[in-house]
Amino acid sequence: MSEDFMTRGMCEEKHKVCDERFLRDKERIQSVEKLCEAIAGLVVELKHTNKMIESHESRIKALEDRPVKRWDTLVSACIAAIAGGLIGYLISAIL
Repeated sequence: MSEDFMTRGMCEEKHKVCDERFLRDKERIQSVEKLCEAIAGLVVELKHTNKMIESHESRIKALEDRPVKRWDTLVSACIAAIAGGLIGYLISAIL
């Protein structure tokens, strides 16, 4: 008999080993599928969270810019008051 010849028992044993491997692989694939579904759910939540963060960033920037605008307004008012005072002084000095 040649070396390639397998007995029925050897064939059944190899078949049993393959079935066990396929069962383990099937369980692993199912656990990976569950994990992928969980990750997909997290991705959706992250997208929503990113949109909220972008909204908060724009509102915070607006709040941070308020004092700068007020300061600019105050400086402009001071410059206008000083310029008005100088022009008034020069006019009164000339007349």
